Amino acid sequence: MTTHPAFAAAHRLAPLPTTRDEATQTVWVRHYTALAMAAHTAFRDAIAVRSTGPRPELGYLMYIANSAAAAAVALIEVSGGAPHRIWDLTPELGSLNGECVDWLAHMLDLCGVNPADIEPLYNAGDFTSPSQPEPVPVTAEDQA
Repeated sequence: MTTHPAFAAAHRLAPLPTTRDEATQTVWVRHYTALAMAAHTAFRDAIAVRSTGPRPELGYLMYIANSAAAAAVALIEVSGGAPHRIWDLTPELGSLNGECVDWLAHMLDLCGVNPADIEPLYNAGDFTSPSQPEPVPVTAEDQA
C-alpha cells in the first residue's frame, strides 16, 4: 500500500471493524468510501509530480479507488441497481466529470466522516459531519 497521508486519515477515521459484531453495513460503507477517497486523493497528488519513468502506482491507486467504491455500492444498492451505479462511478466508463469523487464525499458525509479530513481540497464547513483532523502530537517543548 502507500504511505500517503490520505490513507492514514482514512484508516484513522473509518477503520476496519475489529469484531464480527462491529461489521455492520454502515461500518463497511464508511471504510470502503474512505479508502476510495484516499486513493483518489493520492492519485491526484501523484499525477501532479512530474516523472519520466513508468508510473505503476497510478494504476494501482485507480484499482484501489474503483474496487473500494464498487464494494461500497454493492453494500448500499440492495435493489439491484449496483451494476449501473458502478458503471456511473467508474472513471473509465460513466464518471467523466468527477461524479465518483462527489458521490464518495456525499457518502462519507452521510456516514459521519468529513471528506475534508481525507481530501484537503474540500472545505470542512461544506459538510454536516464534524471535522476530526489529525491530532497534533504534544512535544516536551510544548509542555514546558
